[in-house]
Amino acid sequence: MPFWHSKGCFSLSCIGKEYPVKNDLPDVTVESDIFDVIVESDIVDLTVKNDLLDLTFEKLRQYTGQFSPDNLVAISQYGKLYRGKMPVGLNQEDETTKDVAIKILFDPRLLRDNKDLVRFEDELKFLQDPRIRGNPNLVKLIGYCREDKILGVVYDLKPRDTLYNLIIQDEFKWLDRVRAALALARLLNFLHCQKSQYLIRNINPAHIVLDKDFNPILFEFGMLLGSALDKTVSQREAGTFGYIDPIVAQCGAWTVKSDVYSFGVLLLDLMSKRVIDLKNTLATAVDLWALKEYKPGCSLVHQSLEDDPYFDRRDGPKMTDLAMQCMDEEEEKRPLMKEVVSRLEALHVVQQHAQRK
Repeated sequence: MPFWHSKGCFSLSCIGKEYPVKNDLPDVTVESDIFDVIVESDIVDLTVKNDLLDLTFEKLRQYTGQFSPDNLVAISQYGKLYRGKMPVGLNQEDETTKDVAIKILFDPRLLRDNKDLVRFEDELKFLQDPRIRGNPNLVKLIGYCREDKILGVVYDLKPRDTLYNLIIQDEFKWLDRVRAALALARLLNFLHCQKSQYLIRNINPAHIVLDKDFNPILFEFGMLLGSALDKTVSQREAGTFGYIDPIVAQCGAWTVKSDVYSFGVLLLDLMSKRVIDLKNTLATAVDLWALKEYKPGCSLVHQSLEDDPYFDRRDGPKMTDLAMQCMDEEEEKRPLMKEVVSRLEALHVVQQHAQRK
């Protein structure tokens, strides 16, 4: 079937095949049961720890008010994210609760195909990686549910809303947008620069929530790739339209530059107050819009953001050029995330107001 992207229509003749990821990740072997995983690697022990809570589906129902629509935060590519209230103590008379977020994986293949079940297992391993735990822009794992027909995870998180929903909102000010972009760039650089690196491969604003202070937190890992995880990539896993690297769409290998491309689109979203409408993708794709509007030295920052008191007009063209370079059709011309971080840190708004709340 054809895949439309910024450079036209690509034929995905490779659908159904698997391709090795183009990076230098070391070989590891992992036993099948994640709850007693043995990783043969001299890099890091990715055993899933026993301090995770093993919860029933009924408990998840209770925490979310029977999965009330009022508690639904997001529908991602592989699940639904809900707000919840979880009891703090074991005493049933103690009514103290803490805010949590609960993700239910709803892809029907998860319960029929062992390979797709790896998605769930990989997320638990990833979030328990001692190098990863504590990163402020990744969800903190509390527990999981693995019943006969249910897969779920519980996070220590109180989400304001998804980045997708907030991008078009006026309450999301310029300074907070730049802070969010810089935090996400630092997160990707952190993951890419690990000795055994991780690729997210499915970066888009629907997979990121913001907390009450507009700090971005990534919660969707359905296409995560890392050295201790599954090392093959199914081309059926095509990512999200409008954010997928066109080189991957042409059956090329996934690399860190694939994440860079997606980040470039995300940066355009933040500055232009635009997001793709999934009901009308071709007409609303932000990368297609930017390709038509961009000229060297121009600014694609939304007019309302240019009127923000923290906006510096010197930053508009710099951010626009950076986003477009991240999306360059030639992979080797795209910057690494380390350079992206440096260029964002050099913006006038960051230099003058980065510590301001």
